[in-house]
Amino acid sequence: MKYFKNTELAKLYNVSEKSVRNWISAAKQGKLDLELYEDEERQYIISSSHNKQLIQTLVERGQKYKNSRGHKVITPGENFYRLYSPKAVYDIVSSLDIYREIPVQYSYFDGGAQIWDAYVTKMAADPAPNILSNNIELLDLNMPTSIVFSVIQRRSMWSTLAPVTVTPFVRFLKNCGTLGV
Repeated sequence: MKYFKNTELAKLYNVSEKSVRNWISAAKQGKLDLELYEDEERQYIISSSHNKQLIQTLVERGQKYKNSRGHKVITPGENFYRLYSPKAVYDIVSSLDIYREIPVQYSYFDGGAQIWDAYVTKMAADPAPNILSNNIELLDLNMPTSIVFSVIQRRSMWSTLAPVTVTPFVRFLKNCGTLGV
């Protein structure tokens, strides 16, 4: 006899396992017309068209009683649609649905780049070790001279760089006239 495991039903119909156990309990008490399969001391809901139809009705009826504190529905304003292209809106919605986060490339829109720039400038001025100063220090220690000259040839990349902590590597780039700081 084919039957559903409680976890399968919970995932399939997007309900909690407690709801499935409540349905089984109600069926045992005669309050629901679900067909059950008993295996030793456990009961399972049989996979039949009658049960599937009744479960669908139970799920639809239960949707209106769902606790709304656990989730919040938000609607973006018209500024959101002005700021992002239709492709970007689709990408953001898809990422929110799948990963529950907004892709990082969209965080630089509408002032996000200025916020990031202020953050990096603050990190560069901070005397305490941080990821930026550690990376600059590692570059100082490990970057071969040939790569340094390759970087110098790409002056346009460095023209907008904010002032950073003076390390031997940065000092070298400043002396070569590569950094516009």
